[in-house]
Amino acid sequence: MNPEAEQEMKKYKVIQMGLGAVGRRSAKLIAEKESVELVGAIDIDEQIIGHDVSDVVGLKERTGVTVSSNIDEVLSIPADLVLHMTPTSMAYDDNWQGNVDEIVRCLQAGKNVITLTGFNYPFIRSPDQASMLDRIAKENNVTIHGTGVNPTYISELLPLVLTGSMQRVDGVRFSRTADHSEYDSVKIARDMLGYGLSLEEFDLMIDRFKKFMHFYFLESIHAVAAGLGWEPPEDIRSTITRYPAKTALKTSCIDCPPGHVCSLTISVEGFRDNVPVITMDWTGVICPDECPPDYPKPGESIWIDGEPSTGVEFTGKHPHDALGVSVAITTNYVPVVVEADPGLKWFGEMPTPVCIT
Repeated sequence: MNPEAEQEMKKYKVIQMGLGAVGRRSAKLIAEKESVELVGAIDIDEQIIGHDVSDVVGLKERTGVTVSSNIDEVLSIPADLVLHMTPTSMAYDDNWQGNVDEIVRCLQAGKNVITLTGFNYPFIRSPDQASMLDRIAKENNVTIHGTGVNPTYISELLPLVLTGSMQRVDGVRFSRTADHSEYDSVKIARDMLGYGLSLEEFDLMIDRFKKFMHFYFLESIHAVAAGLGWEPPEDIRSTITRYPAKTALKTSCIDCPPGHVCSLTISVEGFRDNVPVITMDWTGVICPDECPPDYPKPGESIWIDGEPSTGVEFTGKHPHDALGVSVAITTNYVPVVVEADPGLKWFGEMPTPVCIT
């Protein structure tokens, strides 16, 4: 058998770490794929520990994989990669250490890691942390990669691809409004993102939220600059806008009374010579169809100034399915990351993923 055919037939064994709203969608997708196999599942929720993953994610057929809180035991299972989707510690603890500790345990167990908690381009934000993760990954002959729909895929990788048909790039602007109505975790929807809080309650958490999102998109801006061969921006600034609900709104996990936060926008800009050259506009919203017409609606767009200037706007279901798009990206990255050279890798060092079977 030739090597290419053998690689096409390979089935990658995956451990799902974290079974919240995103992790459940991820585990379900993995179980439905042919080229990846779910072999382990980790979570700390006592209500699902000991249950077959099929019971947790809504599959008819049993997976034979039982949810466990014993990290070391699950990491001892022969597997190629861990899909790391625990809560982002920066959002709650004001630092990345909690996620770093989890990732290090996976790397030291000889597992490749794809994480949704950041680390898409941490080399400037946290050079010591990035160096440490890179060293541990190489010592264990594995790869760590941070990704997601944004930051990373649609906010950085796709804009850079579009510049391939340009003679000169002067500026990049990415804008995304995501529908978060499907989030069923109070910890994420309310405590992390602020949906359902009064304006006064939101303003009390705004500094922590702004710092968390600023760091997230700081990496995005640095990645775009690196991809274009630019020096890092001289200054990076962020602003937040919140939108109060006009009527009572309800999702699967929170109630949002009139006057409470139903949408928020953070804009992060990278400046050169006091002019914004890279801009990331991110908006989240719940129940968008029930919000006023002038409120943000789900959508995604990229605009690049230069010669010739160009832009794209995404249509279809893509902007409406934040969870589905995120887990599709991580799943499709599995073979790319497993076959990559060891170390902490950003998307600019690896092939672009395609939809796997």
